[in-house]
Formats: sequence, C-alpha cells, structure tokens
Amino acid sequence: MLVLTREFLEVIVVGGGDGAEPLVKITVLGVENGKVCLGIEAAPDVPVNRLEVWERMHGRVKATLSPASPSNLKPTVLHQLCS
Repeated sequence: MLVLTREFLEVIVVGGGDGAEPLVKITVLGVENGKVCLGIEAAPDVPVNRLEVWERMHGRVKATLSPASPSNLKPTVLHQLCS
C-alpha cells in the first residue's frame, strides 16, 4: 500500500506512465470532522466505485483484509502513517 499525505486541492494521479494521460486523477476537495471529500476524474471507460458498491455489483463477499490494511488500524496509527 502506498500512503500519501495531500492537502486541500492537491492531486494524486494513477497510471499515465510513458507520458500517457493519467487513468485517474484524485483531488482533495475538503477535510472536515475526520472525513475527506475527494473528487475523482477518470476516462469514461474506467469504472469508479466505492468498494462496498463494487462488491455488490460483482456478488462478492466483503474482502478479507490483511492485518496491515487501513480498516484494521486504529485511527492513531493511521494518523501517524499520514502525518
């Protein structure tokens, strides 16, 4: 897992190696009360879904998370990772 720290209006890109356009751009639009608001831009042929929606669409049972997964870490540990 790649852990990044971004501030308001900073962007992360996914894909786009070899000078090609990025497949996905993720922009931090806001942070309030422990929640992050993200804007996601992707090509029309790149599906973007929340994990729980994707799992329902594909008839999958909730994914088993590894011990290092963010969902299994306490907020203080995540805060330390992202500081």
